[in-house]
Amino acid sequence: MGAISRFPEIQYWTVTGKFWRPLIAEAYALSGNDGSLKRDDFDPAELIPGEDLFIWQKENTFAGKVMYRLRVKERSESRLVIEAENTQTVWFFIFPILDPGEYQFIYFLEQESDETWRYYSLMRMSSGWNPYEEGYEEHYINRAVALFRYVAGIPADQEPPAAP
Repeated sequence: MGAISRFPEIQYWTVTGKFWRPLIAEAYALSGNDGSLKRDDFDPAELIPGEDLFIWQKENTFAGKVMYRLRVKERSESRLVIEAENTQTVWFFIFPILDPGEYQFIYFLEQESDETWRYYSLMRMSSGWNPYEEGYEEHYINRAVALFRYVAGIPADQEPPAAP
């Protein structure tokens, strides 16, 4: 989860294009919240509960370029909970569609047994107007599936995700 520069490896099945492509075109860790200081990926020792970490990424989604604040909520040998939220306005062309804090994610990784880990993720958007709030459920499901496949080490292949 701290290897931000590897995020472009996350493959996403496009609902409209019907092909695999990177979910994130470019990503890097930041040394602060101003968005200008690139740094190496986060070391696992930096994933400390309560600490704010910042990343920048260019998504192949409506969001485009987004800076996120990551915060580890829980960390143990058998559980990791990380939340992320945008720290700057997300734009749709010239229209602001998500203010800071309105594009949020939370990820849960829990060890069920020696060989099995569970992965859960939730996403939330809130705004007054967003052209992507309704009718894009398959896109959001595929985004969640892409992240699950990446975390689980399942490579993208020619089979698309199951339809919802």
